Amino acid sequence: MEIFKRSEAVERLLSDLDIPRLEFFYELKQGIGPYDPEFFEKSAARRKDFEAKAKQALLEMTDEELWELRETPRRLSSFALKYSLFDPPPWYAAGFGVCVYQADFEYWAKMDFWTLEEAICLSLGFNPEKVPNYRNRPHSRYETVQLFRQRMSLIERAPFNAKSQQNSVTPSVFTSWAVSKEMEIPSELIDAVGIAKKPNRPAMLTTVDKRQHDTALKVILGLLASIYADEQTLVTREVKSDISLGLAKIGLSLDPKTLTKLLNEAVLARKRFESEQQIRDDKAV
Repeated sequence: MEIFKRSEAVERLLSDLDIPRLEFFYELKQGIGPYDPEFFEKSAARRKDFEAKAKQALLEMTDEELWELRETPRRLSSFALKYSLFDPPPWYAAGFGVCVYQADFEYWAKMDFWTLEEAICLSLGFNPEKVPNYRNRPHSRYETVQLFRQRMSLIERAPFNAKSQQNSVTPSVFTSWAVSKEMEIPSELIDAVGIAKKPNRPAMLTTVDKRQHDTALKVILGLLASIYADEQTLVTREVKSDISLGLAKIGLSLDPKTLTKLLNEAVLARKRFESEQQIRDDKAV
């Protein structure tokens, strides 16, 4: 007859439980999406706390309860679930910027097409061979998985996939689409594919009404006329070139003839005002 020993039973039960004692600490950098550089250290501390609580619960059980728990796998699984002694955190739990899994963009850019999952992985900066487990858990506690699902929803409804449903896309088409949507993606991916990233247009330029626009234009033209025009000449060609380059840097373009016309009118208006003001001053004297 087997002699029941409490201490051995407790140690055996602890060894049978699905406790992730092997901890992985990934080298992490800021990437696309959520980022918690202390996540794995905090996870290891929580795991030790859970295990200590589970051991204390076992020590407080009667011999009969320990015996039943040891001999009934289903009860043991329920015990593990209660004390969160399962499911170690995945590599992406703290963020997608795990150094060892960063994508080789030059390699992937040479491919003729990507699957939608591969495209999303690359847009988030990591190796497509490390796809997160996003399908089997509708309510994942990891923000990274939520971000992955959001991008999947976007790409599934993109024009290049909505009609064909081929589950694939070329690198240039996907990257151009992501840039047009102002989606945050690695600059290395844009460079590798060879897509020119358009500068963001300031939100102010898309929200002002016509009256505000006209007022702002008058202020800008007045400043330019006052600063850059002297008594004898209109605004110089060099100044016009600088203004055009400045507009281009914020995603705006203006026909050179239109720019010249506006600036010259502003300068002439300034000179007319100064001349009329001089006449009024002379009369006042």
